[in-house]
Amino acid sequence: MMENGKQLFKRNTIFFLNDKEEYSYEEILEFIGESLTALGYAKESFAKALKDRERVFPTGLQMQPYGIAIPHADQGHVYKPCVGVVRLKGGAVFRDMVEPDREVRAKIIFCIAIAGEEKQTDVLQDIMRIASDESLMSCIVDADSEEEIYELLTEGGKGTKRSDT
Repeated sequence: MMENGKQLFKRNTIFFLNDKEEYSYEEILEFIGESLTALGYAKESFAKALKDRERVFPTGLQMQPYGIAIPHADQGHVYKPCVGVVRLKGGAVFRDMVEPDREVRAKIIFCIAIAGEEKQTDVLQDIMRIASDESLMSCIVDADSEEEIYELLTEGGKGTKRSDT
């Protein structure tokens, strides 16, 4: 079930980036890599490892109603497992994981940082369940705070103030 994946969402690894209308995937991966390193979740090598892997294996995915990206690095760059979440005002251009020549404008980035003991496929399945829930994704995009996103991700939206969606 989703319990393992839900435990990887942390209050302090959810970020809003609202400065620009559009970011490159490199900017986003640098931001999330540096942020997770500063918080003690990842090693100094994490940001570079994210960018290196993204160039070879794109992680953009056009979901309805929003594009997402699910970047991750090869093992060996993480101290403590987590999923970093970045909610963007405009979006970031990633390449599509299925059709790499196609661009995906991602509004939500789910960055998987696992140390090895967790199963990446289980975490990916949990993220895909979230990304497939149009109502939940709309609430995440419209959230007013990182705390609200944390509650949406860990409680599935129960008890949120978004009763109109």
